[in-house]
Amino acid sequence: MKKVLLGLAAMAMVGMMMTSCQKDEGLSKDTFTATTENGNSKTHLDGLNLKWDDEGESIMVMGSNYQRAEYFAISVTNDNTCATFACQEGEEVDADAYQIYYPASMVTANGTIELPAEQEYAENNVKGFPMYAETQGHAFQFTNLCGLFRLQLQKDDVVVRSISITTDKGVNGAFAVSTSAAGAFQFEAYTANDDAQKTVTLDCGNGVSIDELTDFNIYLPAGEYSTFDITITATDGSYCEKSLNGNAITINRNERVTLTREGEALTFIPKDVINGLFSIAPGTQVYFSKGNLDNNGSYFFVENQYNFGGRYRWTSINGTSALDDWGNHIDGNWRTLSYDEWCYIMSRRVDGASKRGVGTVNGVHGLILLPDTWTLPAGLTFNSGFSSWTRNQYTAAQWAEMETAGAVFLPAAGGRTDGYNNSDRGYYWMSDLATSGASYLEIRENTIFLNGLAYIHNSEMSVRLVQEYQGN
Repeated sequence: MKKVLLGLAAMAMVGMMMTSCQKDEGLSKDTFTATTENGNSKTHLDGLNLKWDDEGESIMVMGSNYQRAEYFAISVTNDNTCATFACQEGEEVDADAYQIYYPASMVTANGTIELPAEQEYAENNVKGFPMYAETQGHAFQFTNLCGLFRLQLQKDDVVVRSISITTDKGVNGAFAVSTSAAGAFQFEAYTANDDAQKTVTLDCGNGVSIDELTDFNIYLPAGEYSTFDITITATDGSYCEKSLNGNAITINRNERVTLTREGEALTFIPKDVINGLFSIAPGTQVYFSKGNLDNNGSYFFVENQYNFGGRYRWTSINGTSALDDWGNHIDGNWRTLSYDEWCYIMSRRVDGASKRGVGTVNGVHGLILLPDTWTLPAGLTFNSGFSSWTRNQYTAAQWAEMETAGAVFLPAAGGRTDGYNNSDRGYYWMSDLATSGASYLEIRENTIFLNGLAYIHNSEMSVRLVQEYQGN
C-alpha cells in the first residue's frame, strides 16, 4: 500500500508546542519532539489518558541507508502530552525523511517491525501502545497503529495475574506498516503460520485485584476476528476461560471494544485439575487432579493422565493417620475420596453406570470416567462397561480432546497387594482406614472392585486426588 507523509503545516503547528530544555551531558543536540494522535495522549482511545513518562520512554528513528538510532525522552511538556527525545552523541540519524516508531522495542536488531507476544499492564491502561510517524522534520505527531480491546472484570477474592487472547489471526510477531483507505497508518499483518503468533498475553505483574470492576486493556491490530478465546489466570493458579467464537469481534484502529464480565459470569477453575465436575454426594461435586501423585523429593502431579506416577504404602507419609494427608503435600484443597464417594461416582449419580468403562489411552490400560455434564468430541466414541482393554482406544491426540471435555483416566499402574505384585491392574487408595488396613479401588480389564476395609497394611497403590467445587 502507498505510504504518506504528514503535512508540513500540521507539523509546524505541532512544533509551536515545543519548549527548550537543557541537554544532559553526552547527549546529542539533535532532538525530535513528538506529540500524540489528536494532541491528547499516546493512547487517545475513547478518553484514555496514559501520557508520556519522563522515565523509560524511547522511540526508534530510522532514516535512509539503514540509519537507525534509539532516542530517549529528556523532557515532557504540555501536561505530559509532548515529549522531546535525544540520542547518545555520535548516534544521530541525519536524513531527508524519517520513519519513527514507538516504543523503540518494536524494532528488532535486524530491523523488522514486531508486536510483542506479551504486553504489560498499566492501571486502567496498557504500556507501550504502538505508534508510528513519517516526517521530514524533527517535530511530528504520532499515529496510533492499533485498536484496543478492554475487558472489564469483577469477582470477589480474585487477583488476576495475566490475561491471554487467542485469535484466528496474527497478533504478535512481524508486521508491516501500511496506509488505510482513510489515509491513516495501520499495521498490516503478515500471514501467521505459527499458532504462537495468534496469542497475546497481558502480564499483570504481582497481580491486580478485581474485587471492584477493573479495566484490563490489550492492543490488537485492526481487523475482524472470528475466533476470540480469552483465558484469565489468577495468582493462585486458577483460571477462567471465555470464548466469543460465533460472535465476530471487530477491532478498528484508534478505537476501543469493551467486554464486561462480573460475578457469576466468571467461573475460575482451580489449578492442576481436569475441567469436569463429578458428583460424590447430593449437592457435592469435585474436580479430579490432572494426573496421579508422584514424588521426586517433593510431591507433584504427573503431566499426563496416562502417566503412572508413584505407588505408595498408606503408612509412608504420616504413620497411621488418615490417607487424606497426601493432599496436604500439594498446594490447594486436595484430598482422597472415601469409599462412599467412590460408590456414588460409579453408580449412584445420574447415569453413573453409563459414564464408566475400561480402555486404552496412548497405549496405557485403565479406567475412563465421564463427568456429570458431558459432550462427546466430534468423531470420537465412548463405550461404557467392562470386557476388554480394547473397548475404548484413544491416541494421545484423541485423548487430549476427551480430556478437554472433562474425561478422567485412571491408569492401571499396577501395585502390590498382600505381597502379590499385579502389573496390569489399577489400585487406588481411598480415605477410609482402620488400624490394620484401608479401602481401595481396584481396576481390572473385565470389572472394578470397590473394596471396603481390607488387611493390606503393606500394600503399595496409586493416589489420585480431588478438589471440591466451591460453586463459583
